[in-house]
Amino acid sequence: MDELPANQHANNAAAPQQEPHPHHIVLTDSPVNEEEERERRKTERKRKIRKAPPWIEAACAILLVVITGAYTYYASTQADVMKGQLNQMAIATRRSRIDNLAAISAQKEIAQNALTKSQDNFIKSQTSAADQMRLDERAWVTEVGISGEPQVDQPFAILVELKNTGKTPARNFKGKIVSDPTPLGREPDLSKLEKVKYSGSGIVAPNASKFLTSYPIDGSATTKFPKEGMDELKRETLYVFGQVEYDDVFDCHHWTTFCVFLDPRENYRKYSMCKKHNDTDENRCPVTVVTKVATP
Repeated sequence: MDELPANQHANNAAAPQQEPHPHHIVLTDSPVNEEEERERRKTERKRKIRKAPPWIEAACAILLVVITGAYTYYASTQADVMKGQLNQMAIATRRSRIDNLAAISAQKEIAQNALTKSQDNFIKSQTSAADQMRLDERAWVTEVGISGEPQVDQPFAILVELKNTGKTPARNFKGKIVSDPTPLGREPDLSKLEKVKYSGSGIVAPNASKFLTSYPIDGSATTKFPKEGMDELKRETLYVFGQVEYDDVFDCHHWTTFCVFLDPRENYRKYSMCKKHNDTDENRCPVTVVTKVATP
């Protein structure tokens, strides 16, 4: 019984030793090992971060806030710059459009003004010709003479001659006259003429005359001039004034006024003109000129 273990030991010693699991291969670079390694490193980093001091976390948070604020400010600044550029572009576009419209309007206005001026010049030339013709051909009624000398024991009548010196008749002629003794040194009271009605109505041919008559003594044609009348004339000024109206052949209305006084410097035998109320109208009735000028 003692030999069996010895023999067994000898057999075991004589037999060659076999390598366990001769076909097992160890793969050190397999994907499974790489994934495990990454997980291990990730876990290690988290462990280290959890073990990091609190001030590092605070510093990182502050840095993150600063970076975020800086980026936000930069982005806002860039947005403002772009907005300003867009506004400038819009303003430039509107200004260009306005300038173009203004230029077009100015050119149109210049053309219109030139056309209007041309039309005005043409009308003026035609009107001037027609107006000059009217001036040459119209009736002109004016005072050309006054007569009437006061004589004692004789009726006193003053005659004012009004003559048409124009080339065509004066139509619808009418007139009125006032003789007014006024204290020395006073102007004639022309307002009295407004209270007198017009008399006469007719035609005054070219170079023909019409007469207006006034009777200073009580307005009577038969009352004689008294002896004391000359003494009264020395204390007064005898004014004679009036107005006539008429139409010319071109249907334009006209008027003429006159004013004289019995002049003591001429021994009360002649009349001199007053400083006022000797005038005539300058009416130039519009002339119709037909034009055919193209307008844009």
